[in-house]
Parts: sequence; structure tokens; C-alpha cells
Amino acid sequence: AGGPDQVWLWSRALGDRRQVTRIAGGVTQMDWAPDSRRIVVSAAIAQERTEDEGDSDLIYIRTIREKVESQRTWLPDYRMRRQLLVVDTSSGDVKQITCGAWDHVQPAWSPTREEIAFVANRTEDPDLMVMADVWVVDATGKHMRLLTEGKGVFGNPRWSADGETIVAIGHEYESGQPTRTSCVSGRCREMGRAGSVGPSNWT
Repeated sequence: AGGPDQVWLWSRALGDRRQVTRIAGGVTQMDWAPDSRRIVVSAAIAQERTEDEGDSDLIYIRTIREKVESQRTWLPDYRMRRQLLVVDTSSGDVKQITCGAWDHVQPAWSPTREEIAFVANRTEDPDLMVMADVWVVDATGKHMRLLTEGKGVFGNPRWSADGETIVAIGHEYESGQPTRTSCVSGRCREMGRAGSVGPSNWT
């Protein structure tokens, strides 16, 4: 009871539950791997201190976001960013597959591949650039690719059943209207107005 949100598993057959994650910053989003043995989570992780900072107790402010959050919380929370982690649901082993001074959110695991779609603004100065792109990273974190080309705001990526296409809701800056967009190997096309529809889903 209390503390940051974590992932728990509940057995319908046995009627018991067990905690899967124990991440200090808590878990905000998750998705299952096709093998049902792993999950990918978006969790708040403190950034590593730079060589300039060392072990100093001084607060280093480098971005607008850090300025705002440093006034609301205390170390190390103001330097936290949401990263993607792959968690083995049996052993609890955790592998972080993204890093850096960006938030990585809305993970969606491919139904047929060892790939995970997610949303991030990985621009040089994300505090000053209103942008959200759809990216894909493999489950080891070694290979990452951009799908939406940094031209607008996109979110809620969902895979097709064959794992060949991703649909997302968003818009490029020129249109300004929310649309459904499908992406294959980095080539995206508009699929029509999204209206007030929430998360995109395949039917």
C-alpha cells in the first residue's frame, strides 16, 4: 500500500497476487510481449549525474523543465525521465532499453517481432519544441528508428496483427487536424480524420 505504482500479477486460478516490478520512480504504462513472459514498461528513472556534477550537492539546472520541477520536488526527482524497461515476469529481471534526457512513453510490443513502438520527443531541446514522434526499438535496445520524421505530434501507436504496420493518431504541423496515420518502414500515410476517437485500434 502506498508508494509509486508498480506492476502486479494476479492468478485467477490460485487467487493470489505477486509484485513484478520494484522501480523507485514507479510505472506509468506497460504492454505484454507476445510470449507473455515479458512486459515493457514506461517508468520514471533518474538520469545519471555528469562528470561536471560529480558528487556535488549543488542542483544543476540545464532545461526549463528542470527549473520548474526543481521547485516542486527534491533530488533526484527533478532529473527523472520516463524510460522503457523490459521486465521478465518470472524472475523480475529488468533491462533498460532507452536512455537520455527524453521521456519515452506509450510502449506497444509488436505481436510478431522483438520490436516495441513508442512515443518520444527526442529533439535537441524538447522543452522548446512541441513534437511527439513514433519510434521503434528492438527489445534489446540496440537498434532504434524514427517513423514519423519529426513533422508533428503523434501518439497511441498500435500494431497490425501481422506486425507489418503501425497506426497512430496525430497530425503534421501543416494540417493541424488529428488524423489516423499508418506507418510502414518509416513511410507514413494519412488514413482519415480521427475526430474525438481515443487510442487507435485495429479492427
